[in-house]
Amino acid sequence: MSRNTRTSRLMRGVAASIAAALLASPLLLVASAEARTPHGSLAQVILETHDVTGQPWNANLHGWWGHEGGKGDKGARPTFLSLDLSDGHGLVDDATTAAVHKALADGGDFSSMRVAFVPYSADGHLERPHVTKGETAGQAFAWFADLGVGSSMNGNTNANDFVSWVSNLAEYTKWWNAGRPVQGFTKNLNVLDISPSGLTHPSATPEGTSILNRWPAGTKISLVFYVSDGFDKAMPQMPTVKVGPDGRALTSWLTFETVASPTNPARTSGGYKVLTGAGTGPGVAARPRVAPTPAPSSGPSSGSTPSAAGGATGTSGKGSNGTSNSSFVSSLPGGKPTFFVLVLVLVAGGVALVTMRMRTAAGQGPGTPQRGDEN
Repeated sequence: MSRNTRTSRLMRGVAASIAAALLASPLLLVASAEARTPHGSLAQVILETHDVTGQPWNANLHGWWGHEGGKGDKGARPTFLSLDLSDGHGLVDDATTAAVHKALADGGDFSSMRVAFVPYSADGHLERPHVTKGETAGQAFAWFADLGVGSSMNGNTNANDFVSWVSNLAEYTKWWNAGRPVQGFTKNLNVLDISPSGLTHPSATPEGTSILNRWPAGTKISLVFYVSDGFDKAMPQMPTVKVGPDGRALTSWLTFETVASPTNPARTSGGYKVLTGAGTGPGVAARPRVAPTPAPSSGPSSGSTPSAAGGATGTSGKGSNGTSNSSFVSSLPGGKPTFFVLVLVLVAGGVALVTMRMRTAAGQGPGTPQRGDEN
């Protein structure tokens, strides 16, 4: 067998070994680890339960509106409505946030983003409908709520806890025309009118319904952030919907399946299971990280260039850019699994190289002509 043939077979074996290692590893999940928005959505909507961070790592994929963090729907933490503001590798800063503003065309201000709900549509036509100038949220979407980016839904321990109103146009219009009466809920989530004296009676014109029983269990619903450009003249608390360049609303959305409460049969939609959360959640999204801060310059007269490490010395676990080695690993798409596979590939390549050299040396024994002796 010639030396070239042996080398060719060895290299094919190395390639096969590396391919097998890749196929057996989580590296194939790297593509899914990148946050993916629903088709047509301008950004990735996420739900958080501790604060609004904009980190997909902190996204919650299964929870209870306004009752996060406990057993069943007995938790006390709020549900925060948020957006993925990261660069896809765990960094959230002014630049990444500005990029989301640009994608949303919200004028650089998240306060223009309001909330609506629609039945899930596979092609997104309900989530991003055609609209006309001055069209209201009630006209454009099936339901709407007085919520926005960064809003928190806060539950409580009261028997009549309702968390948040969700209205449709007909309900809201009747309530408005009735003089916008103050309203509350019974323990069964029926709506009551509350008189100035404190007396209550069942409402004939409810403003809407609690998010906890707005839909039957098992319904696919999309929570939509839309860009608003003002308010309705007739009902000046209802936002109008900004028209995008293509004649559609400027929207981003998250689709969830409603989950019934295990403790209160009235709460048919007391919980949610996110259906469009690919690439979000702990262990799937990139771990949050902070961009390294460059060292301040000592001034033009010093003639020196600031060190990339900020001049820090003697700090263990730090790379040359001042960040920890663990930050480097978590910044890789797929995090630790990707790092381990890269190490595996490098080791396999090193073993193959040593094996090839050993085989070459074995083939060039005392009786084997050496280069330069062949003539």
